[in-house]
Amino acid sequence: MSVWKVLEEMVIELRKKPDGIPSKILDDLKSAKVLLEITDRKERNQEETAIKIEQYLENIEIYIFNEIQEKFESKIVKEWLNRLGEARCKKLQIKEENKFILGVPRNQKWIRVKPIPELSTEMLEKIAENENLIVSSHEDGKLTIYGETENIRQFVRKITERVSKIEY
Repeated sequence: MSVWKVLEEMVIELRKKPDGIPSKILDDLKSAKVLLEITDRKERNQEETAIKIEQYLENIEIYIFNEIQEKFESKIVKEWLNRLGEARCKKLQIKEENKFILGVPRNQKWIRVKPIPELSTEMLEKIAENENLIVSSHEDGKLTIYGETENIRQFVRKITERVSKIEY
């Protein structure tokens, strides 16, 4: 998602220029976002969807870099390249992190949660306990919460309700 976000920001900057952006590029950007949202919710067939997402993002990236090299000074182009590189690195780290979660039985569903000040570790553990879920903490401060599918769903609903009440 972070690669998409950087490309979106670049498209926004290019739209400010007189020539605009071809509708095909805007359609690819929208399609990539929809597919990214679908993959976040879906567990199966992610490989096919990931390939499509990469194709969309590559099309956008090729067009954008041709355009920004013509329309912006080299310093700005370099900044955009660095931001995109960092976003790609984040993407790789996330994939690596999610590969293996030790200690979770195969028949159990799990999620990883990072506590925030409004949802402390203790609060998350209490909510998980109320939903009959098992919690294990990790060195990075995140929690792995696992159990039956419906219990995980209820946990996510309760967390979502609490977060939606927080005023920023």
